[in-house]
Order: sequence, then structure tokens, then C-alpha cells
Amino acid sequence: MDNQSTQDLTPNSQAQPIQIIYFDEEAEQGAKGPLGSLRRRVEKIGVLDFASFGNNLQEFCNCISGTLQSVVDSVSQYSLHSFKLTIEVTAKSEVRLIGSAGTEVKGGLKLIFQRKQ
Repeated sequence: MDNQSTQDLTPNSQAQPIQIIYFDEEAEQGAKGPLGSLRRRVEKIGVLDFASFGNNLQEFCNCISGTLQSVVDSVSQYSLHSFKLTIEVTAKSEVRLIGSAGTEVKGGLKLIFQRKQ
């Protein structure tokens, strides 16, 4: 990455807010079901609190780092070169690990932790 690209990624107070798409549930007006009001899933757009996201991502990565170190220590006869996780970012800037029973996860951010040389 060249110097100009690095400077573009540096946070500053004049940066435009980052929008995030999320889903919420709303009660449908006048619609009732056997268990109460019917609800529907609605797509919404919010603004990501980048400072909170940064703190939450750092906390998540620190936790993963400690976990990976304990795995490497317990299987010392093998070497682990990289580890890939998929996370989601919520509208409240929370970072959550996406678990999947299938082979492919759509959406989210992929983090690849690779051993330093």
C-alpha cells in the first residue's frame, strides 16, 4: 500500500459518517395473530459509531489472539499458519462472530489472522 492510501485510511474529524444497513422488527398496524400483534422485518439505515466499532473490534481481536495462542501451545507438534473468521457489525457497533452450519456464509466481514514471519 502506498503512502497516499495509508493517509486516506487515517481517521479524522472531517470524515463522512459510515452508514450501516440493519434489520429491525415493527408491529403491523391493526394486524393481530394468536400470540399478539404481528410483526414484520424492516430494513433500516443507521450511522455506525466508528469509535465504538474500533474499540469493539480491538477487544474481539485481542480475545481471538489469546485463544489462538492457547491452541498453538496445546498442539505444539503442528503449526497453524492462518485462521479465518467471519464477523458481523451491528447497528450498535457490536462485533459478533458468525457461526454457520453450512459451507458458505454470505455477508459479514472476513478477518484472516496469519502468523507473523
